[in-house]
Amino acid sequence: MNNNDEAIDDDNDDEEMLTEMMSSQMYLTPLYVLKHFEKIWTNEKEVLTIYLAALRSPQHSITHVHNNPISLFFFEVLPGLPSKFRPSRTSLTNTLRGATNEEKLNNLWLKMQITVNSIFDSSLDNRSGARVAKGIRQVC
Repeated sequence: MNNNDEAIDDDNDDEEMLTEMMSSQMYLTPLYVLKHFEKIWTNEKEVLTIYLAALRSPQHSITHVHNNPISLFFFEVLPGLPSKFRPSRTSLTNTLRGATNEEKLNNLWLKMQITVNSIFDSSLDNRSGARVAKGIRQVC
C-alpha cells in the first residue's frame, strides 16, 4: 500500500466519521461548550463585546472581576429546596442508569438539562408519561 492509498483511506474514514456525526444527535456538555466559548473570548474579545451587551456594560464590572465573563451565561449552581427525606449519597450512583460513572453523570446531566429547559418551554420536555407544568413560553 503506498502513500496515496493511505491518504484515500484516511479521507474515507474522515468522511464516514463526519457522516456519522452529522446523522446522529450529539449532546454537548456545558463544560465542553464553556471551554469553546472561553477560546472564542480569548481570541475574539472585541467581537463578543459588540454582540453581547452584558459584556460591555459599564454598570457591571464583570470584565474587570473575571478574565472570562462568559461563565455569566452558564448555570454553576441550580438552587433548590432540600428534600425532607434525602437519600444517602452512596445510593445515588447505584440508582443512576449507565455502565460507567461518566455515563451515569452524562445521563443525570441530560435529565437535569431537560428539566431546566422545560421551565422555559414545557414542550421541550419529551420524557414519556411525565406530567409537566406550563413553561414560561406557554404562559406568556
